[in-house]
Amino acid sequence: MKKILMIVLLCAPSVLFGVSSAPFLRFNYNAASQGSGGAGCARFGDISGISINPASTNGAMNASAAFSYGDIGEFDISATQTNVLVPVTDYGNFGASFIYSKQGIDDPADPGSKIDRNDRLALLNYSFMTDDSIGFGANLKYAWSDVAGTTASFLAADIGALYLFDKDLSFGLAARDIGALVSSGGNGYGLKEEGLDSSVMAGVNYYMLYDNENKLSLSMDLGFAIPFERAVISEGMEYGYNSLFIIRAGDYESVSGENYLSVGLGMDHDIAGINFKFDYTYSPRISGSSNFSDDQFITITSIF
Repeated sequence: MKKILMIVLLCAPSVLFGVSSAPFLRFNYNAASQGSGGAGCARFGDISGISINPASTNGAMNASAAFSYGDIGEFDISATQTNVLVPVTDYGNFGASFIYSKQGIDDPADPGSKIDRNDRLALLNYSFMTDDSIGFGANLKYAWSDVAGTTASFLAADIGALYLFDKDLSFGLAARDIGALVSSGGNGYGLKEEGLDSSVMAGVNYYMLYDNENKLSLSMDLGFAIPFERAVISEGMEYGYNSLFIIRAGDYESVSGENYLSVGLGMDHDIAGINFKFDYTYSPRISGSSNFSDDQFITITSIF
């Protein structure tokens, strides 16, 4: 079974994937995930990586909800992401996500001016463990966009798997945005020929330290962006002390070759019996030829 899954994920025919990109889909706007450079393919147990690897929701013990805000300087995108996760004993985990994104793009009818592109994505997630070490997951998602009288939509899927070697070491595989070309109507404005920004990804997560007071993990993801024929790598670390605070740092590349650092801070507090987590990440661009600005992400998570 594991060999079959590897073949499907790594050798999926390129005809399943789009040939151009929808920029707002490249990002997981959750600050906890982005703080470690976005390297979350092999992490599991919560909803922070639902957009990276659909199998990452395995291992969650409690229902939770998260609201995130992301500002992406590379594409002049501001977006919110709302996630919910409900573990169901013996039946796996069910999750959902909704993204609303606004992007400023050049107006071809009025050079020098900007118009707004609005994107929305609805995602349903299901994940399950076959035994104590192997887990699978899938996302089904529908997105629709509009700009200046033009509309576009698509239906796509993500698939993923986890392998827990032991309590400290895990591996992940994922294929994202498997689907057909975007269907559109209207006068174009960059949507008419748009496809999906599809990718395959492998990751590893290792806990160097895990006791009652300290948790230190290292993560790394290696992906391949199919429409761009480009390999991308993300790596990061996360250290938490006594459930009081978490610090994160990482490095990641964009599909256009920009390189970003990430620095994040998290903390949690119980209010009326509900655990609230607050996470913030700042990502300055450190190399690349463009004049793109930096990224930042904020997330509030409640665990019931």
